[in-house]
Amino acid sequence: MWKKSRLRDLVHILTVGDKILILCLLSLSVVSGVVLKRAHKEAKYCIISVNGKDAYKLLLSEPQKIEVKGALGESIIEIKDKSVRMLDSSCLLKICVHQGEIKSPGETIICVPNRVMIRIAGPAFGGIDAVTR
Repeated sequence: MWKKSRLRDLVHILTVGDKILILCLLSLSVVSGVVLKRAHKEAKYCIISVNGKDAYKLLLSEPQKIEVKGALGESIIEIKDKSVRMLDSSCLLKICVHQGEIKSPGETIICVPNRVMIRIAGPAFGGIDAVTR
């Protein structure tokens, strides 16, 4: 933790140009955050693929549960609160179930053993391939 005396010394060392540069960078980061937040579009639907072929295209605005027949057996998928998650699957490790819900365009849940994939489709950020949290 910084002591107050060290912080005061640092503030006195900074020149006027340094302070202006720091202020400009802070304001640029705030403006960028606001612009990116407004550019983000809400996802409208999810696509469920089985064995590499699109089987369902479902609206995220309509809550429902659906059973999908995969390579190993049934997978239960739930759409609720404009998000989708895998409730249960017939695979052994159930990594797809533990992944939780997805709701942003580009996010996916994949059950490799059962060959079921859920992806959120819709408008995404312009030009951004991935966003980490």
